[in-house]
Amino acid sequence: MTQARVYTPDMLADEWHVCANTIRNLIKRGELRAVRFGRHYRIPAGAVEEFLQCQSTSSQSAGSKVDTSSRGETVTRDDGSVFVLKHARTPTAKR
Repeated sequence: MTQARVYTPDMLADEWHVCANTIRNLIKRGELRAVRFGRHYRIPAGAVEEFLQCQSTSSQSAGSKVDTSSRGETVTRDDGSVFVLKHARTPTAKR
């Protein structure tokens, strides 16, 4: 039996270089599908693919260049699709 890949908000935040709260806000707004177990979210790999597909489709259908002037992380997938995550986390110096 093969287990489906699942993510936590922290795992996606690290992968996408954003704050975990950004991921949680996407879930709360209904933009990213997730399952809640008690106080914790689990995000199926299929939901991540749906979100990325939606992001790349909306930026392509806009017919204009993607605005990266505000803080954001531009991610290019292997299939050539591009999407921008706004509110990217900037590294902070550890004290």
